[in-house]
Amino acid sequence: MNTKSLEQAFREAQGAVSFIPEGPYRVAAFQVRLSELSVQPSTAALPGKATNIPVKGTAQASTPKSDTKARILEMLGAGYFDQPHSPSEARSELRTRGFHHNPQDVRMTLLRLARSKQLRRLREGERDFRYAKP
Repeated sequence: MNTKSLEQAFREAQGAVSFIPEGPYRVAAFQVRLSELSVQPSTAALPGKATNIPVKGTAQASTPKSDTKARILEMLGAGYFDQPHSPSEARSELRTRGFHHNPQDVRMTLLRLARSKQLRRLREGERDFRYAKP
């Protein structure tokens, strides 16, 4: 990175954190922004161009936040949920595949996948549920 582009990146990083009050948060935000700009010098080299600053809640839906969700979605893609399974059966399958997850994490992940319509939630008894492909 040459001196001109570094100066421009410095100014842009200062502008990006100008709304944050003086203190450690502003310093940390400045350091993060400056490192992003130094890694991608092409955005810093264009004067007046708006940069892409991530906004909360705009992450891609296709990227699972948790390992539990990613592994359950992998099982869904492999056809495991073609037949209904209980959370304990899903956890046993995860253990068979070499992944050890907390039972509550598995239950909550299955519930969230059912609420997002990626799985069907089938009632079995008063408090028991099975999950299957929709």
